[in-house]
Amino acid sequence: MANGTQTGRMPVGHGVAEVQQVHQQAPAVEDSVPKQMRKVRRNIASIVWYLCGVMVVLLAFRFVLELLGANPVNGFVHFIYDVSYPLVAPFLGMFGYTVKYGVAWLDLYSAIAAAVYLVVAWGIVKLMYLPR
Repeated sequence: MANGTQTGRMPVGHGVAEVQQVHQQAPAVEDSVPKQMRKVRRNIASIVWYLCGVMVVLLAFRFVLELLGANPVNGFVHFIYDVSYPLVAPFLGMFGYTVKYGVAWLDLYSAIAAAVYLVVAWGIVKLMYLPR
């Protein structure tokens, strides 16, 4: 009873060395991937997030300009509308109202497009880090 085996309990400290050995021997997922591959993944992820950031910034400018009813004849406003139109085009017509430039309105198309592009970028980056 004094050694701990008769009561069904293990003595304190039993198995600690074995647990430490298992933790030291278990390879981490990152360690199994070569260093060069990790660098390539990180660079691709940076590029994906950068491109997504540029698209979201353009859509945010478009959203604010349309919310304030910016004049579409202005050079900067016209540039933002032209550059961001291909990003918003797949989402136009989701709701029952039409786009009216130069009139203040809540542009849900730009907001939804930004959210979708953020989710797609997140998904692409997550796919790159899935264990093989």
